[in-house]
Amino acid sequence: MAGYFKVSMDAARALVADSDGPELLAGYTTLCGYAFGKDREITAAGAKSIRLTTGCTDHRAKRVLRELLSFRYGERGGSGLLEATTKRLRNAAIYHLPHWDGEYSYLPSLLLERHPEHGSPLARLISADEERAVIRDALLLLLHVYASTDYAEWFGCPPDTMTYQDWRHDGYGGDDFELGMQGTVGDLTLWLVAENEDDTWRTPLAVMTSLFGADEEIAKSRFWPAWWCLRKSGLTVPVISVHAGGRAYPLWVYSAAYRESLKDLGIVPDLAKEAQLAACDSGLDPDNLVIRYAVDELERAGSGLFYCFGVKPTVRTVIAPRLHAPTPINLDGLKEAAAVTRDIWRRIRASRRAERAA
Repeated sequence: MAGYFKVSMDAARALVADSDGPELLAGYTTLCGYAFGKDREITAAGAKSIRLTTGCTDHRAKRVLRELLSFRYGERGGSGLLEATTKRLRNAAIYHLPHWDGEYSYLPSLLLERHPEHGSPLARLISADEERAVIRDALLLLLHVYASTDYAEWFGCPPDTMTYQDWRHDGYGGDDFELGMQGTVGDLTLWLVAENEDDTWRTPLAVMTSLFGADEEIAKSRFWPAWWCLRKSGLTVPVISVHAGGRAYPLWVYSAAYRESLKDLGIVPDLAKEAQLAACDSGLDPDNLVIRYAVDELERAGSGLFYCFGVKPTVRTVIAPRLHAPTPINLDGLKEAAAVTRDIWRRIRASRRAERAA
């Protein structure tokens, strides 16, 4: 299996619109994961692969395969998702995956890899303790996350494509700390920002209706249960993303394990800690009162206050996938994030040294 594979978002929407649970979309995703050929439009995976990857019974896997073969969409039902062929690869039948126009989600092969004890990440999602329809919608939402992620610009899903939180940089954080520009550390401008007090997640209505139909109330009623189901799955990670001075960088990644994996890619995933130390060294926060508990290993925001650098920064919490799909564009985005975060890290370190020497 390659490092990543593609799933048509239009095909995924068609399956979700015509099924009452996650099995069909999970089965189709599995078959796409084992696709090969010039355009990855044939697969030798079948019921066995569906059973092993999704954790369903042999009877259910065979039924899913039959339903995928018989599934029809479009005008007069003239098009299908999966087509049988007369070819075989060793003892396995080969199926054709018809090409879809439109957007594709590029998923990591790790999503389908099976752990001997815990199964695949895909299986863990579709076995969540939720209603089957909610899990089905959560799987579609996961595909949407992968289709939308921009590592270079947001290090996650841009706020016009997915759920996000705005941060405040004026007013007060808590009862004692005035937000906004705090001063300079070397050639960097230091700001204090805070989470919104209502802890509200926002999603553009157009995103909800694009996934779950034109009826706005129905789309909302389906989106939010799916969102919370996906969040509980551990397959996505919140990231504080800062835009300032014409460039963006991830300030803090809310996962210790994910932060460690990003370091292997040369990315500095905890610039918030560096900003905190800079505030201490410069005398702006000498006792570390502002964010003593904001950045810790307990995976919580604590005071909800963070320092960041930039000129009039725009700060948001965005959502990133926990597992990378190593496509060329994603790898380029990760390389750019590495270059930006390491440049900021070096400038912060240099400024801190200058402050201590002064």
